[in-house]
Amino acid sequence: MAPLHCNHYYITLGMCNCNLLVAFHCVFVECSKVEALEAATLHPAQLLGIEKSKGTLDFDSDADFLLLDSQLNVCATYIAGKLVWKMPGLTLPETILNVK
Repeated sequence: MAPLHCNHYYITLGMCNCNLLVAFHCVFVECSKVEALEAATLHPAQLLGIEKSKGTLDFDSDADFLLLDSQLNVCATYIAGKLVWKMPGLTLPETILNVK
């Protein structure tokens, strides 16, 4: 995949962490964190036509998401609503789903 060039900094899309892509977008495009998060999640899902299950947290979506702190560091990762990784010492629910 071709690298993205901006002010002499290069990142290769698909080769970096989502939080780094969001931070990069905030700094170099001068947008809000919300706009940067949408650019990294919702907009690609819309382009692929999968926004009903990916790119959003809505009813019937896949519930794959990261918890980020105010500095955009990853604090936890949930896949299909289940906690798969968290920062050591962080207290979080193991699932966000009501399992019957």
